[in-house]
Amino acid sequence: MKSGLSLGALASAFRSFGRFFFEHNRMIYFVLFLSAVIGAIAGLNLILYQPSDEAYRTEKQNSAQSARFDTDTIEKIQQLNANQQTNTDEPPAGTRSNPFGE
Repeated sequence: MKSGLSLGALASAFRSFGRFFFEHNRMIYFVLFLSAVIGAIAGLNLILYQPSDEAYRTEKQNSAQSARFDTDTIEKIQQLNANQQTNTDEPPAGTRSNPFGE
């Protein structure tokens, strides 16, 4: 079984492609650059002229709950008298009160 594609034919095809590419590389790069710029402008134009979804934004604003100060919980905490309790524990005699404060 002999294939119709030989190494010499393959090398010849690569040489002809390389010659074509090196002769026209500036034009190829220019066309690629211009295509990228046109694509970027078209994408930006599509994004900018897309209508905003005002109904969705209004629905989310209406469904958002505003923060409310919970006075009931604050009154329950104040009834615990946590602020009025004093610490009656005394450290043992002869010990430092704060070893890291020196």
